[in-house]
Amino acid sequence: MKIPFMRLDRQYALHKDEILSICDNVFSHGRVLQGKEVDSLENKLSEIHRSKHSVAVNSGTDALYFALLSLGILPKDKVIVPSLSFIASASPIERIGAIPVFVDSTFQYHSDVDQIIKIIRTEDIKCVVFVHLYGELVDLSYLYEECKKNDVILIEDGAQALGAVNGDYILGDNSDAATLSFDPMKIAGAYGSGGAVITNSDIVKQKIIRLRYHGRDENRVYVNLGYNSQMSSIQAAIIEFKIKKMTEWTKKRIEIARKYKSHILSGIIAPKENNNTTHVYHKYAIRCTSINRDEIKNKLLDLGIQTMIHYIKPLYSEPIFDIYKVDRSQFPVTEKLTNELLSLPIYPELLDSEVDFVIESLSRFS
Repeated sequence: MKIPFMRLDRQYALHKDEILSICDNVFSHGRVLQGKEVDSLENKLSEIHRSKHSVAVNSGTDALYFALLSLGILPKDKVIVPSLSFIASASPIERIGAIPVFVDSTFQYHSDVDQIIKIIRTEDIKCVVFVHLYGELVDLSYLYEECKKNDVILIEDGAQALGAVNGDYILGDNSDAATLSFDPMKIAGAYGSGGAVITNSDIVKQKIIRLRYHGRDENRVYVNLGYNSQMSSIQAAIIEFKIKKMTEWTKKRIEIARKYKSHILSGIIAPKENNNTTHVYHKYAIRCTSINRDEIKNKLLDLGIQTMIHYIKPLYSEPIFDIYKVDRSQFPVTEKLTNELLSLPIYPELLDSEVDFVIESLSRFS
């Protein structure tokens, strides 16, 4: 049995008629960039996140970059970032010329909030970028209060957490801005690229609207340096279609996650599902604690099961960050997790027989 890590082909086959209809509608009206579909998606995102504004852009990376710029981050400013995440959580900071300040993780996989608070109380920090990893939303109410007390900006990177809930807390509730990604691997991914910034600030909204189209203002005057980061109308419509399917898809992801967890054996730690939360399981990352992660990965692949590692090394160990001479001993949890984490296939199109095969195959080695 062959089980790829992701099956966009299967998703397309199930929803082919709707997707082709979306494409036909856009091609028929002819406005393929920043059309009415983009406005509709922005309104939907604002509604979901109880936010005043959302601005669609071409990628999640641009979303974070523009959020940083619009909130006034400048070269040499210090910005706290996770040590366990994708490179795009830190590269926009480097692009600005600001300085990334890495923090250790917890065994819940997120950045250590206690460590963040300690740093912002004792160092000259301008901004915190907090990534909600793997589909779990962390309630940042307390962190946001501490940030405000210390005149620190808080940006939530929600690229992996669209639709996640923590009690009454949703993405963007307690931050200066939140960002989203619609990369094809995301839960509501485009068939291309896309991102968005969520904010309650009129100023941030206006700045990002200018940034996404060459610095042009509402009077069609180019008032500052900008970029070409428009979202295509087709991608916006596809993303909104997928958002409407998210309740159904999340239910299936949770069902698969719980089935995995109920069969996890010794040597493996499953991700924890906290009470009163909706974990959307963008990734299902297990910890291989007393068995060799890479050996398990290769053996599963031999059986036809594709797994992935998120992430194979800490962010600070990438060559782009060598200039900061990070002391790896200060990040014991991240160092441990990058040697243990293994992501299993989890998507709504997985068949029950395929989930059972993953479980049965894992049981051979654990």
